[in-house]
Amino acid sequence: MKLNKEFITKVSKLKNEPKWMLEFRLKSFEKFLELDNPNFGPHIDIDFDNINYYKKELDLTDDWNKVDDNLRTTFKNLGVISSEKNLDGMGVQYESEVIYHNMIEELEQKHVIFTSIEDAFKKYPDLVKKYFSKIVKYDENKFVAL
Repeated sequence: MKLNKEFITKVSKLKNEPKWMLEFRLKSFEKFLELDNPNFGPHIDIDFDNINYYKKELDLTDDWNKVDDNLRTTFKNLGVISSEKNLDGMGVQYESEVIYHNMIEELEQKHVIFTSIEDAFKKYPDLVKKYFSKIVKYDENKFVAL
């Protein structure tokens, strides 16, 4: 689907985002349309009308056994699953959504927040709104705006 205001609005509604986030996305999209490709790095010729910007395949789980067999095998072969034991938490994204999320109980008890942005909108809306886009601004370059 072509990236436009209607598509952005549709995805925002599918993700059940707050109104301010939709407004932010639309403002970022306007900036994206204004900006040229960055002049750092190699020249990249991208057909922005030929990109799949959103695809939801699987629901979120904290159990690798509930992840699709082929996908779980891919993550296992990449070493993702075995590396989890060395980490305090792990979030795995596939396509446009986080499909796996797990965090050790000790950090949860210390009120460390490690979650997807969609979950953060629901559980910590004031924190997200306060800090979202503060380190990297939406208008820094075309790809950030995108």
